[in-house]
Amino acid sequence: MKGVVEAVSALLISGILIGVVGTVYFWGVPLIQKNKDVSVLENTEDFMQELNDRIKLVANAGGREQVQFNTAGLIRFNGEQVNVVIDSEGSIYSAGGEVPLSRNAPSLLKGKWGLDEPEIIKVVSEQIVQNKYRNTYTLKYIRLEIMSGPPALTTADKAFQIKLTGVDSVGGQGSVVIITNKGTDEELVDGKTIISTNVEVSVQ
Repeated sequence: MKGVVEAVSALLISGILIGVVGTVYFWGVPLIQKNKDVSVLENTEDFMQELNDRIKLVANAGGREQVQFNTAGLIRFNGEQVNVVIDSEGSIYSAGGEVPLSRNAPSLLKGKWGLDEPEIIKVVSEQIVQNKYRNTYTLKYIRLEIMSGPPALTTADKAFQIKLTGVDSVGGQGSVVIITNKGTDEELVDGKTIISTNVEVSVQ
């Protein structure tokens, strides 16, 4: 009789342990993955901000800088803007819309010198399948116009812009983004002088 009780007790304890472990696994693993995804997305935001800071530094001071991309994702320069694509099982962003990560609205096409920032940083999160999201980050630059004339007749006769140049290049985790100042040039467009600081971007 004693042996039967011990056997039953062992079975009960084993069942309880299996249930506890199963519950912890069921709730714990998704939570761990969620926290991991949040960390990855926040780190990608930091990377985009750092990349923007380096580009503006090179544009203003000249020279050459580089930034390493350490996230498990894809980074691409398409000749005009930098895109970073990160897949995750969860997202901290509203799916479908453009979420601004800089002061300017993502839809802004040009700004005012001394009022707006030259960069637009945004992210779009799309649900591709259940519990799977694709987060696309974008960094690009807009023209900043210098306004002049009486308030009622204010016009822009000069504008500055950071112009990203270079060939299409793609990389993954461990890639390095090389940023190089390529000088400035001026052009007259519709009676307006456009001063461009050319910054070459290459993903290697």
